Amino acid sequence: VIFMAPTRPLLSQQMLAWQQIAHLPRHHTAELTGMVSPSVRKRFWHNTEPNSPRVFFTTPHILSNDIADGRCPAERARL
Repeated sequence: VIFMAPTRPLLSQQMLAWQQIAHLPRHHTAELTGMVSPSVRKRFWHNTEPNSPRVFFTTPHILSNDIADGRCPAERARL
């Protein structure tokens, strides 16, 4: 699941709210912004281990760049 917001502060608010509302464990979520290096974001997008993040919070800009640069597999991102 990918949630997007136009700015990092809004993204952080969304992530915190969803963790509280949906009782999501922190290790099931990942905040992927420009503050996270491209190599780390790639590991998050490609990780399929059972306890890896399944809910991603990112900006449209980061998602677009990560798909274009091959860090996020486009076939896994559904709109």
